[in-house]
Amino acid sequence: MLSRPRESLRAASRKTRKVTDSSPESSPRRKRSIVVNTAMNGVAQFAHLISTLVFFPLLVSAFGAAEYGVYIIALSVTSVALIFDFGIGASTVRLVAERLSLDDVSGFSRVVATAGALLLLVGALVALVIGGVAMAAGALFNVTPEQADLLRRLLFIGAAMQLWYWPTSVAAHVLNGLERYDLAARTSLFTTLGNVGAIALVLVSGAGPVALMLAGAVVMVASSFLNIATLWVVRPARSLAGLPSRPVAHEIVSSGIPVFMVSVAQLLNREKVDRLVIGIAIGPTAVVIYEIAAKLSMLIGQVAIVPTSALLPVVSGAAARGDDEALRALFVKGSRYITIAIVPLVVVLAAVTAPFIGMWFGEGFEGSIPVAYLLIAAQLFFPPLLVGDPILTGTGRLRVWVPRAFFLALTNLSLSIVLVGPLGPAGVALATLVSSLLELPLYAHLMLRETGVPLRDWLRTAWPAYGLLPLPAGVGWLLVQGPLGQSFPGIGVAAATAVLIYWLAAYALVFNPLERKRLGQRIRRLLTERA
Repeated sequence: MLSRPRESLRAASRKTRKVTDSSPESSPRRKRSIVVNTAMNGVAQFAHLISTLVFFPLLVSAFGAAEYGVYIIALSVTSVALIFDFGIGASTVRLVAERLSLDDVSGFSRVVATAGALLLLVGALVALVIGGVAMAAGALFNVTPEQADLLRRLLFIGAAMQLWYWPTSVAAHVLNGLERYDLAARTSLFTTLGNVGAIALVLVSGAGPVALMLAGAVVMVASSFLNIATLWVVRPARSLAGLPSRPVAHEIVSSGIPVFMVSVAQLLNREKVDRLVIGIAIGPTAVVIYEIAAKLSMLIGQVAIVPTSALLPVVSGAAARGDDEALRALFVKGSRYITIAIVPLVVVLAAVTAPFIGMWFGEGFEGSIPVAYLLIAAQLFFPPLLVGDPILTGTGRLRVWVPRAFFLALTNLSLSIVLVGPLGPAGVALATLVSSLLELPLYAHLMLRETGVPLRDWLRTAWPAYGLLPLPAGVGWLLVQGPLGQSFPGIGVAAATAVLIYWLAAYALVFNPLERKRLGQRIRRLLTERA
């Protein structure tokens, strides 16, 4: 495992070429698979982002801020419930990848059957919990009696959805374990388009939040059928036929518990619980103020998921073969390239936030701007560490992060409760920023220890990209001060220009000659293939 004594990065780099040439993780076919899977995830995430940006202000206008705030509270409760899979989903992905890496077909079928049975039980448990929250909605949240009645109806619909969602979600986990993220992303894209159609239908018909929640349930059921049908095509039914196994159930749950614990900690340290804190302390209208800012912050989070979304089965396969050198190289190179890709998006988004929110929602929502600055700032220093999650999960070492994760979660929750009264939504966002700044050194120390990468070499590889950030921030801010800041297309052009300038500067000043040469070769190859 990666916890063995630390080796120097230079020693690892001497073996990198050997790993690159011989490891299945680095074969041309494997690389193409990762690129295709990542691209498909990117398309699905992009479609989701666009639909969110377009329809959010329309729904607020149609429902009213208070009623839409109730809808957000209901979605937050059901979203919180999604973490209570006890890590079964991530364990299923990892074990499917391991069994196939070892050519264990019978073990693969037992994993699928056992995970499905476990998720059926989870669905029933989660439905009961959400139903209990629905019964106590009026007492838990700062809502009027009419709003409490609406919230109860929405939560009961959400509780019923769990009975179908959980057992059928095993198909998506298995597809991910098979590294068919392209097919899973196709379903995600279908879900996004279905939700777009549902929202449009609700807006045109003048229906309310209950109709929107029901329409979302219909889309979810259709998407699950698509995943199941896709899995049957990828793997014949006979390879999926098996019986649940108690030893496999123990393996799934025991390896999933650390994932579950970290998920709980992350939940307490992220926006979903922030919305609930605001809903309890202030009310649904303040939730909308926070949600506007959170949507912008989530743009970065959604984009950041794309580069790492296809790595978990790759890491699991490498860990099963004991290929530690490939994992070290993955952490170092992944930190470098993801940082260059993501950090300019963070600072440029901050530069265009004020004019974007002003144009997106108009007057009356200015309070979202400082909240957005705080939440976006909380995203700035984590791109170099994004590869850490799939490495810790895929190697079964995520449990070492659990104590620190809970410390950060309790810090964030405590600060949110203390600050929400005097500062409102901005106080909750400030708590998120403080906990994020505390998380950076703790997570970096852990990942460097687990991978055996020296701090000096990691800083020299991954962090020079931060020195160029004043360039896109200044360019983006200056461009939106002029005519470009007066329209959505203009803001988009300003943001794209600032990011492109950063990437060109990084190409010239951060990449070394060998990286520039390889990047040029890949671009020429891509253009040739398309031609």
